[in-house]
Amino acid sequence: MHTADFFSTGFVASLLVAKAAGHMIMGSPVPYGKDTLNNSPLDASGSDYPCKQRPGVYTISQMNNMKVGDLQPLTFIGSAVHEGGSCQVSVSLDKEPTASSTFKVIKSIEGACPGLTSGPLPYNFTVPAAIPNGQFTLAWTWFNKIGNREMYMNCAPITVTGGANDTSLYDKLPDMAVANLGIPQSTCKTTETFAYYYPNPVTSTISTLITMTGYPPASSALPSAAPSSITPSAAPSAASSSAASAMPSSTVEPTPAVSATSVPAAPSATGSATCTSDGVLICNGPYQWGLCNFGTVIWQPVAAGTNCTDGQIVKRSIRHRAMRNV
Repeated sequence: MHTADFFSTGFVASLLVAKAAGHMIMGSPVPYGKDTLNNSPLDASGSDYPCKQRPGVYTISQMNNMKVGDLQPLTFIGSAVHEGGSCQVSVSLDKEPTASSTFKVIKSIEGACPGLTSGPLPYNFTVPAAIPNGQFTLAWTWFNKIGNREMYMNCAPITVTGGANDTSLYDKLPDMAVANLGIPQSTCKTTETFAYYYPNPVTSTISTLITMTGYPPASSALPSAAPSSITPSAAPSAASSSAASAMPSSTVEPTPAVSATSVPAAPSATGSATCTSDGVLICNGPYQWGLCNFGTVIWQPVAAGTNCTDGQIVKRSIRHRAMRNV
């Protein structure tokens, strides 16, 4: 009896561990309510929209201070990336957003977000000058490519400096995409096996780790015909050139990574090494990479067909073609 109970308990525990590691949460910026945040998607009903509503949802674990124009790391914790999908980074001017709050997009990543096959990839973003100064809420949202039609959303507290003195430019940014939820804000249901193609992505990164042709939009977000190559639509125009420069530009970029630093000492037998710059992506030869976190980097293999070079994970043949299309 005791043996049966032991194995039964162990089996249930293993299932819980597997489930806990099966999705994804935002590692950086540090989210609200880090101690109560789980890695599941938003409820399909939309009852926990936005920010995975729960007790302690807006507890500030760590404030994320962001200066306009400075590179900010976007990293993830978890294992199952569902063959990627598409992500957005958005900002609400509300410190504790509700279902009626507005989120404005500052970055879109179309394809390979938060990763492809072997785990999450590091990205980065900048806060544009259109965002006012003050304390606000940043949101990371993700529409997965493979699996149930879901929407993931984590939120983080941010304090912005060097930004606008009013909301006039912020108000002109497009709204964050909402899909796959049973609430009025949800505009469509995304199509499985396709990365979501945002109708108005603002600053867009089309991953160089995927083929850019034959890359259609969600079934009800755009016309059904898929473009032969993707060019994100332009950001809303501003009244003057100086105002326009404060808006995020719409460009196709190679898959970004946090700035690189020199490779640390050879990894130990445990697959880790010491490092000095937190948040920096480090290559350990072409086939291993890691993110410096509190002075330690844990090595993990790159995705099949990719290399780690100069602090970036790239697939050379596709990257060269993508650069020619720019």
